[in-house]
Amino acid sequence: MFGSKRNAKYFLLPLLLLGAQAAYSTPITSVDDPRLDGAALIAFSEVAVGSLDPVINGVEFIGVNAPVEVIFNDFFGNQDAPQLGNRTFSTDGTPFDILFDLPVTAFGLEAFAVNSETILEAYDELDNLLGTVSYPADDRFGVHFRGLGELSSSLSRIHVNTNDSIYFDNLYFTREAAAVPIPASVWLVGVATGILLILRKHN
Repeated sequence: MFGSKRNAKYFLLPLLLLGAQAAYSTPITSVDDPRLDGAALIAFSEVAVGSLDPVINGVEFIGVNAPVEVIFNDFFGNQDAPQLGNRTFSTDGTPFDILFDLPVTAFGLEAFAVNSETILEAYDELDNLLGTVSYPADDRFGVHFRGLGELSSSLSRIHVNTNDSIYFDNLYFTREAAAVPIPASVWLVGVATGILLILRKHN
């Protein structure tokens, strides 16, 4: 089929390199990061307290072992504690997933009252791990913003890997720009040009 083993090797090498492409991402630590310019925002300030409606603005929140709930931030009354807003969503000590309806190129999420290791894991639509980023642990009254950008492929899901009861707020995410369709007239010109070249070659 390939003529020789040598030809087969050169044919298969690009495929092997493509399959071996390493996942890549870089951390985001500030909401002012330019990769979040024009990002959509879910702040939860207008979401009713209680079990979270699974889908908000095309984003789905799924608890792994328990429902994701919107709760009143009971640290809000402590004047020494940072104030994120009056309503946030919390895992109550269980991992959860954030699923996007459209491909995402960058994201960031605030966390408050992180007492133990909490990792954000980014996955593409084929469930390949694109990268991870962690919040600083043992900072009960600190507010931290973490996310990922410059992903090697588009993001489809975030897995929040934690066993800690944490307050989360302000999910920023940048959706991938929609591909611009090629006008039908351009296709017709291309087809016509191809036919003319074939006819010229045979004449």
